[in-house]
Amino acid sequence: MKLSPISRLSLVALAFLANACAVQKSKKDISGFGLFYHNLTAKYNGYFNARELVDLSQETLTNQYRDNFSKILELYEYNGVDNPAAATANLDIAIKKASTVINLHRPSHWVGDSYLLIGQAQYLKQDYETAEETFKYMVQNYNKLNEGIEKKKSGSRSAKTKEQIKAQEEAKKEREEQKKDLEKERKKKIKTREQENKEKAKARAQMIKDRKKGIKTTPPAKSAVNAPKPKSSADSTGAAGTSASAVKKTSALKKAKEETEEKTGTPRPPKGKHRPVLQDGQLWLAKTYIMRKNGIAAGILLNQLKGDPGLFDEIKPEIPVLQGYNHIRQEEYREAIPYLREALASKDLPNKRKARIAFVLGQLYDLQHEEAMAYEAYDQVRHFSPSYELEFFARLRGAQSAIASGKRDKAQLLDELKKLSRDEKNADYLTSIYHTISLVNLSEGQRDLAKENLVAGLGEGKDPIQKLESYYLLASMYNEEEDYLNAKKYYDSTLKVMSPKDLRHSEVSRYSESLTDIAKHLGIIQTQDSLLYISTLDEKDQKQWARRMLREREKTANVKVASTPGLTFDKNAFDRADLAATTAQGAGKSSFFAYDDKQLKKGIKDFERTWGNRKLQDNWRIGQKIAGNLLAADQQAPAAETEEITAGEDLTSILKDIPNTPELRELAHEKIRSSTYALGVLYREKLENHPKAIAVLEGLLTRYPKCNLEQDALYQLYLACLQNGDQVKAGQYLDRLKQEYPGSKYTQSLSDPNWMAGNQNKAAQLQKYYDETYKMFNEGQCNGAMDRIQQVDSLFKENPFRAKFALVQVLCTGRSQGRDAYINALKDFIARYPQSEERDRAKDMLRYILGDEKAFEVADLQKSAFNPNAFEFLEDELHYVIAVVYDKKESTLSNIKISISDFNQKYFQNDDLRISNIFLDQEATIPIIMIRKFDSATQALRYFNTVKSNANQFISDQIRHEVFPISQSNYRKLYATKDIESYKEFFNSNYKK
Repeated sequence: MKLSPISRLSLVALAFLANACAVQKSKKDISGFGLFYHNLTAKYNGYFNARELVDLSQETLTNQYRDNFSKILELYEYNGVDNPAAATANLDIAIKKASTVINLHRPSHWVGDSYLLIGQAQYLKQDYETAEETFKYMVQNYNKLNEGIEKKKSGSRSAKTKEQIKAQEEAKKEREEQKKDLEKERKKKIKTREQENKEKAKARAQMIKDRKKGIKTTPPAKSAVNAPKPKSSADSTGAAGTSASAVKKTSALKKAKEETEEKTGTPRPPKGKHRPVLQDGQLWLAKTYIMRKNGIAAGILLNQLKGDPGLFDEIKPEIPVLQGYNHIRQEEYREAIPYLREALASKDLPNKRKARIAFVLGQLYDLQHEEAMAYEAYDQVRHFSPSYELEFFARLRGAQSAIASGKRDKAQLLDELKKLSRDEKNADYLTSIYHTISLVNLSEGQRDLAKENLVAGLGEGKDPIQKLESYYLLASMYNEEEDYLNAKKYYDSTLKVMSPKDLRHSEVSRYSESLTDIAKHLGIIQTQDSLLYISTLDEKDQKQWARRMLREREKTANVKVASTPGLTFDKNAFDRADLAATTAQGAGKSSFFAYDDKQLKKGIKDFERTWGNRKLQDNWRIGQKIAGNLLAADQQAPAAETEEITAGEDLTSILKDIPNTPELRELAHEKIRSSTYALGVLYREKLENHPKAIAVLEGLLTRYPKCNLEQDALYQLYLACLQNGDQVKAGQYLDRLKQEYPGSKYTQSLSDPNWMAGNQNKAAQLQKYYDETYKMFNEGQCNGAMDRIQQVDSLFKENPFRAKFALVQVLCTGRSQGRDAYINALKDFIARYPQSEERDRAKDMLRYILGDEKAFEVADLQKSAFNPNAFEFLEDELHYVIAVVYDKKESTLSNIKISISDFNQKYFQNDDLRISNIFLDQEATIPIIMIRKFDSATQALRYFNTVKSNANQFISDQIRHEVFPISQSNYRKLYATKDIESYKEFFNSNYKK
């Protein structure tokens, strides 16, 4: 059969292709066509697709990042993303494709590029530890990665290569000799010139002497060295001279280029050829060092790159940006400024990058209190055509800097800000505008006006980041003013919108937790005090007051502020920021508006002056009247009727708790007494605000003399005065205790040191005995623990730990006798110790065993019994991630494991994770699903954070479960003790730092 020319050509191509694809014994055996095939396939089949995925992922992460203009902006937006899981799937695919290029196309030019791509993908996943290893390997072994190509290039031309190498060595020696000769010649010329200068100076001095004597002398002739060189014939001919000069110049440039390449080892490729990526790898390694807080290593590497004469133009402008970024990450803000200025001076950076850099530069100047320089930097932003948002905030920040530096007037700025607030384009930025106005108010000492503007901004704006800053500022202001009720509300609101990664999160959490009980008791005092006052009004005035409360609730409904625990009466009615706390002393007059008859009468007059003698009615009633005019006589307005019913229900709910009987009023006073005393103790112990504690407790004794809490209050006043440094006042309260309560425990403890020491010694012995008993239970020695519990009453006549020991006995019963005995023991404990703190703990345990969804919502009350040595934090030990499933609902264990497997495939498909399970309890109702394994705590936490950010993709939120990283040794301890609550406490203390 005769083949066509096209068919023959195809067969030849296939033969070459088969030869190229054949397994090689060594890389030097690859043909030229084989090298072409590997380069082509590696670039367009593997590397190109992987590059596209990495670029797409980087863009996705950049778009996901939201700027927080109250903090230093992120120079690399993809570094600031809290949850990189959105791009993880694509990045894992890119890593696979790049790995395929490395494995199948080793002789190609694209091996180094593929390693770079893998490192970049790991970096974008925020797996900085692995990325550092990849970049290090690439940089240290870059020449070896291209070894196959060099061998191929030599191939059968080894002899020729040897001759070339020999010629290069000879040329090198010749250049060195020429350098030596040139150096000798240079030194000789310098010596000759110095000699001539001496002769000239001598001749000049002689000439001056001769002139003074009147002798005429001729100036010395020019030396041959300084004489103009005669033109050569080649120069006079023009073209010939130019040609010779050009050849000489080209030769010099070529020689300089060769010397540069020889020094740096980074030859520049010809135009259109593959560019080496060693410098890119070094740059990304420096980035990784920065993110891993190894600023010294990053600085050394960047300085080395900057000093490289063969540095590529693509790399050069990025280095000062990274150097500045390195100092910013180390909080060395002043040191970062020169590098950012250098970056702005570069012509190779795009304007979009420069706009962000200029804004960050302004922020750094702000931190250094160099407001004039900050103003210039913010003003520079608009010259780089930034986004509207960046330009808007540059204007805001620039205006503040201008005021601080004296370049702008405050009144002028306020007018400008008000104009901005009226512009529809700025509807999304109203919170920021009002926040800036409030800062101007604060600078003028107008704190109340500042708070009003902050609240107004919170009701108008849509930016959650700026709302966070406004909530935080309000909380801080109220805390400074010791208005702890409002401070608590705004700290709670701040926590709701604050990221756990925010550096202020621990501070806000601490304040919120410390103020919980304080706000609770303040709320009780305010509520009961208000109700007592309202109870003195007649029924008509009570209803009028309730309607006013409804209107106040409507006004403040658009500002979502966290509610305060402990308010049992119409919480929303007291959510106004301007509702001052009733003084706990009770002796002073309350600032609550409903208490002041003058304010009430003034309000009525102001209303009548504006609206006339109009009947008092709510908006919904007016709306009903208008609707009635529009409807026919036989038509009804069901919506209005519904509103009337709702309003009536609201009035009833407000009025129902008013204490209108003597018994209810006495109960309200008792609540006030208890909360006031508790408040004084909390001010002293938690906030260490001793003057406030003294004022509150003195107010209690003034308002309620000879009450049942008097001796407790006197003792607390004695302690508070001592801690406040007021020895005289402390002595007065001590004398009162001795005179009025001579037999109290406080008097005995303060008068008799031996009594105090003896009681403390017994308490310490009992505590030690309990700790040892609980430790035996923890170690599985239930029989020994039970024996100790039976002996405790005979050893200690006074045993305040009786309930604690009884609960340990219940735990021992559950471990040794099984589920039914455990349930019965818990029920018996709950019945025998109804007033103990441990009762709540026992109830939670019982609900947990019976499958109640709300089990363990109450905090662990046996923290004192927790042995901190039970678990040990070992960061570099092998780790697992465990999911404890308390209630599977309708899902089977297999379905849950499938869900976790899908999650792993989506976000961690390259990590080779395995899933297994065991059961926490003997009845096999509470499974622990284990995901393994992770080389360190860092790796396990990366997985854990991804789970928290994408929780519903891991296990459905309808299934009650908890997830923890855990080391291998701690996992064994947990399985032995079955004490999830203790490990949860350990985890919060050691992993959530």
